[in-house]
Amino acid sequence: MTPRRTYRDLCGRAFVIWTPAGKRKPAALIVEINPVDEYGLPKKRRGLIIRTVPELETFRRLINDKRLEEIVWAVERLNKPGGEVEEEKFEI
Repeated sequence: MTPRRTYRDLCGRAFVIWTPAGKRKPAALIVEINPVDEYGLPKKRRGLIIRTVPELETFRRLINDKRLEEIVWAVERLNKPGGEVEEEKFEI
C-alpha cells in the first residue's frame, strides 16, 4: 500500500510525509529530501528518506565523503553514450 502523502514544503527541498501504520510498525512522520524543479515539483519519484537524527548524521557523513564523489564521477563516465569503459577499481 502506498502511503498517503501530505507535503509541507520546507525550504523548497524537504517534505514531511505521513506514513500509515503497517503490520509491524506504527504510523509515523518522516522527512523526504528531494530537489525541486523550477515549478516547485520534485525532480525524482523518491527522494532520500530520513526517519531519525542519527540517520541524518550518517547520510551527512556519507554524502560528504570524497570517495562517494569519485564513485559518482566514475559511474557518470561509464553511463555516457559512446564513452570509453576503463577498468577502474575503487576501495570502498
